[in-house]
Amino acid sequence: MPKLKRARRDKDWFERAKLVVAAARDRAVTHFTFRVDTWTPDGESIVEHVAGVEDYQVALATYRAAYERWPGTPITLRQGARVIEDSRRLRVV
Repeated sequence: MPKLKRARRDKDWFERAKLVVAAARDRAVTHFTFRVDTWTPDGESIVEHVAGVEDYQVALATYRAAYERWPGTPITLRQGARVIEDSRRLRVV
């Protein structure tokens, strides 16, 4: 009898573990505070979503790395609809 009880307990544990894994998969982060994107030359549509980041300093470093990696490619760093950095902007210091 104890073996049957243990087998049942193991089966219950396995079912609970499957539910926990499914719940974790559903909570995967798909929306980030900052995003780095490359654009078509005319700036009408996104070619590639390069990165999604929660931290501003990491996002800025990612933008700068992408800017150096793909010179001449339109790249933006955005927070929602707000454009923080745009490689097409003329910088005057």
